[in-house]
Amino acid sequence: QSISMIEAYFAPNWGMLRRLGRVIRRRQGSVQIITASRSDNKTTVAAARHCYKRLLNYGAEISEYTDQKLHTKLIVVDDVTYVGSANFDMRSLYINAEIMMRIEDSALAEKLRSYAFHGKGAHQYANIHTGINPPLDTRQAVALAVSLSLNAPIPDHRFGVFRM
Repeated sequence: QSISMIEAYFAPNWGMLRRLGRVIRRRQGSVQIITASRSDNKTTVAAARHCYKRLLNYGAEISEYTDQKLHTKLIVVDDVTYVGSANFDMRSLYINAEIMMRIEDSALAEKLRSYAFHGKGAHQYANIHTGINPPLDTRQAVALAVSLSLNAPIPDHRFGVFRM
């Protein structure tokens, strides 16, 4: 199992951190996270950094986007992509009215994961664990997701609107 996320605000509770750790330890999976290195609210960056030690001990790869303020909210879990307005924090999950689009498409998931964590570009991430990684341009990622899904058939689903 693989979880890759880019989150402008990353402040999960301890239970969510443990679940990310379980993906790595019990399921022999991987967790990759890109967070913001700067924000108009310095407390949010400090909250994210407070989680780093525990996640790094689990074996997660954590990077900070350093070129400019980060506003992307993208999560790729195995073959499923979530993109929308929700951050990975308690406020987005339980207080704010946020929306995430769930796209079940293994090709899109792989393209976004590859683009986000192994793509080309002039910006850099300061990787806390392994060095420098290339960037994700939010507009290009959304354009890629829309273009790949534009002509795809829309299957019937048994689920309705949900909060993430």
